[in-house]
Amino acid sequence: MNRQLKVWRNRKEKDRLYESEQRFTKMMLDINMVFINLDINSKIIFCNDYLLSITGYTEEELIGKNTVDIFVPVDEKETTEKGLKELFENNRSLHHFESKILTKDNKELYISWYNSVLPMTTEK
Repeated sequence: MNRQLKVWRNRKEKDRLYESEQRFTKMMLDINMVFINLDINSKIIFCNDYLLSITGYTEEELIGKNTVDIFVPVDEKETTEKGLKELFENNRSLHHFESKILTKDNKELYISWYNSVLPMTTEK
């Protein structure tokens, strides 16, 4: 009986986690703010439709690409790379800065960024 209760509780927690993840993902997709996830090598692993709409890129053109190579003007690449490296290495919880990014047709947009490092989870 105790084992069944544990299994039931685990299943309920897993269902709640899945529902929460779905709500969070929907929010990231639908919000009118730039939302982008990078891996520790600054490669794009997720971006929302708002980013695509303001930059003119498609998701296929961005996923797996280095964000600095695509969006950052040449004169700001070194500073941006250092900032991202510091963010990842120090596992900083929040970092704010403003910068320009380039659209697909090379126009400049000014963006205010709030960055946070999310801990990686591993499946057991």
